[in-house]
Amino acid sequence: MAKKFSLEVFVYVIAIVLLLTGTVYIISANLTGNVVAPNGPRCSDSDGGKVADLVGRCLQYAGGRGKITFIGEDKCLNTKILVEYYCNQHLVTTTPTCVGQIVTCPNGCGVTPEGSRCS
Repeated sequence: MAKKFSLEVFVYVIAIVLLLTGTVYIISANLTGNVVAPNGPRCSDSDGGKVADLVGRCLQYAGGRGKITFIGEDKCLNTKILVEYYCNQHLVTTTPTCVGQIVTCPNGCGVTPEGSRCS
């Protein structure tokens, strides 16, 4: 009779194998704030993540504090819709990236001198 292993045991075994082979730098990351891979790409968000009522700017860097490769600024598409940029870790490559999410603003989307945000 074959022994059955729990999902928890399976996950631990896979995590140990990945750590021993050095193929994983980050197992988990804050999906809305700043994401940093050791000695590699990084991402920062001035409004701290998915915060639609604050003006924000997401910066994606090539490596460490290297060259900026992408800038995503929160932007109103119309009077009700905002594109909210935040940092996320790519699930396959583990590269920190800026991601834009469509947000419906219940009280409208407005543009201030600082930038766009939900009102």
